Amino acid sequence: MNWAVAHEYVPLVGIRTVKQAKDAVGALEWRLTPQEVERLDQAALSLSTLKKPRWRRAIFIVMISMLVMSYYIFSFFERFIGFHRQPPPQDKKAKKLL
Repeated sequence: MNWAVAHEYVPLVGIRTVKQAKDAVGALEWRLTPQEVERLDQAALSLSTLKKPRWRRAIFIVMISMLVMSYYIFSFFERFIGFHRQPPPQDKKAKKLL
């Protein structure tokens, strides 16, 4: 929580018990030193899966690109060709009962 505050973010904490609430409030009663923040930043960057190995980053980018492309293709068919789901045909007898 202090790391987020040090970077001017508001930490959102899920609290389910009174003990967790007390711990969350207690964590905001002190601050990390700039050296501690820098060490935590370096540790976080060294564990980043998007930075190394590069093949993971490439796979992530390709998959996101495919997802976005699928959305645009579906939107094209929906707008220009009229491809959309048809409502199921209604039974005439059931319609009269309503």
